[in-house]
Amino acid sequence: MIKYLVNRNENFKNIELYAFDDIKWIGNIDLYKDFTHYNAQVNSFIIKSIANKEHQLNLKNLENYINDLNIKIKNVNFDYYYNEIKKITK
Repeated sequence: MIKYLVNRNENFKNIELYAFDDIKWIGNIDLYKDFTHYNAQVNSFIIKSIANKEHQLNLKNLENYINDLNIKIKNVNFDYYYNEIKKITK
């Protein structure tokens, strides 16, 4: 899906794609205010990044982004997330 969107986006000059999955701390469950929303600090980081045109996803960096994301996914500590979610939902 990501490859498709980036490839399609190259035809449009008025669309910018951003991705933040490759940031190390983005998976830190403590940075969420609930199950689906980041806290204010993360939201500010994302807004500033977009304003500065940082973390754009394009054909030049797509393969590195996908490779890094795949490594991150393979190294996810699911026990950590499971235990943290158990604590929250008690």
